[in-house]
Amino acid sequence: MGMIIKMPLLNINDESATLVRWLHSDGARVSQNEPICVVETTKSAVDICAEIDGFLRQLAPVGSTYITGYAIGFIASSIDELVPNFEHIEPYSNNIVESTSPKWTKKAQILANRLGVDLIALAAAHPGVLIGEELVKSVAPSIESESLRAVNLTAVTHLPITHANDTHQERVLILGGSGGAALVLDILSDVLTQQAIGILDNNPKLFNTTLMGVPVIGGFDLAIQLWQEKKFDTLISTVVKDIADRVSIFERFTQIGIPFTNIIAANANVRRDCRMGTGNLIVHGSYIATGVTLGNNNFLAAGTYIEHHSIIGSHCTFGPRTSLSGRVKVADRVKFGTHVAVEPFIEIGTESVIASGVVLTSHIPSYSIVKNASNSVIRHAR
Repeated sequence: MGMIIKMPLLNINDESATLVRWLHSDGARVSQNEPICVVETTKSAVDICAEIDGFLRQLAPVGSTYITGYAIGFIASSIDELVPNFEHIEPYSNNIVESTSPKWTKKAQILANRLGVDLIALAAAHPGVLIGEELVKSVAPSIESESLRAVNLTAVTHLPITHANDTHQERVLILGGSGGAALVLDILSDVLTQQAIGILDNNPKLFNTTLMGVPVIGGFDLAIQLWQEKKFDTLISTVVKDIADRVSIFERFTQIGIPFTNIIAANANVRRDCRMGTGNLIVHGSYIATGVTLGNNNFLAAGTYIEHHSIIGSHCTFGPRTSLSGRVKVADRVKFGTHVAVEPFIEIGTESVIASGVVLTSHIPSYSIVKNASNSVIRHAR
């Protein structure tokens, strides 16, 4: 049996994407994980890959913009398999959603992204109903892993795509006014699609000061008022010293419907077929290889290297020049020091701390502290 190719959700702030080109002719044989088309938002261009072996059927023309979940193609399991009939939502016209598109609240969308709920399918199952948070919660899958439960992973490419006629900039409010904020401002100076509109910090001594020309306008609580007044679009946290604080900040604002964004340095190299959540801060010179999965709210300091098909959970922090080999698995809330090296296939458990200079050659259980090159482990209380 064949499989539908749907327009994916590429970014929490983009409910549509443009089909740029097909990479194979209609009817061509394609293989699983082979790129079959390119789609684009205002922020990125992404290859869509085949999920099964089969024969490509093109259902949508290039050059048009389609809502998330729109069936743009079909992979038939055999050359003779008929393409199912799809009740398509029409493509966007001048970036205005047609009245036939599914309806849900913004909070429902954010929650669905976190819990992995397919809003298109949910709306189809409840025609004429405005989808709210309670309905999303009622159908959310029960997933044991915090990483998988909290992350809505979207495909990304190695650099954001910008256009000369693109006048929209994502307005970013920065949480934390110290060195991390300076890193964000430096990164955004090279990014045309995002702009810092202010900094919040809980230290009153910083109020009414500026950092690189951007004002510190109050404490973290002010974010709620500014969001209600529609003064910004997304948040980014620069709090990295205490992971518990970083988690608390992220969860507090996402639970009330305020979205986070990804900040990625222009010279960071994020390769094809990567999957990424939101709230990630990826600093200059970092490299994320093909097939990597990166959860939510992670901080990758300068020169962090994550090799192919590694899986990183949420709320992790990586010190400068940390290097993970291929197919490493890192759980949630793991803290890496500087110049850590991890051998292939190693698994690192939840809330572990890996000190600077350590070379990991064996699995690390949850709630562990590794302090030296011999990988001696000290367990610490949860």
